[in-house]
Amino acid sequence: MAFGLKWEPSGVVIKFCGQVTIFDLVHATEIIDSDERFCDLQYILADYSDIESSSIQPFEMEAVWALDHVAGVTNDRIKKAVVTTSPEVVALARQYAAAYGSGGFEVKTFEKRHLARAWLASPPALRVGT
Repeated sequence: MAFGLKWEPSGVVIKFCGQVTIFDLVHATEIIDSDERFCDLQYILADYSDIESSSIQPFEMEAVWALDHVAGVTNDRIKKAVVTTSPEVVALARQYAAAYGSGGFEVKTFEKRHLARAWLASPPALRVGT
């Protein structure tokens, strides 16, 4: 397993390391989405700062989007922060946000964890129609 989970009072931190695959990302997503604490989550912080590489292909992100789309019906208040300096992970996060972020979870990328935490602590953006 190339990730660890740390549950916090209002959210969860996913810490990825080593070689990250789509299976790692899907597995982490399934664990979080199926946990009884999911309904009360306010944020997910996905930290890729210690990865060696990622073999995730852009088309594979649809699997994560599908899981989050279904989970978003239960809790659409979640903000997702992605911490990375990897150009590949930044591109994947932007693709995810373009495909899903505007209609469900807010998603942003950051180079530093403290910047991600500051954004996660800020109020969610006002959504049209809410």
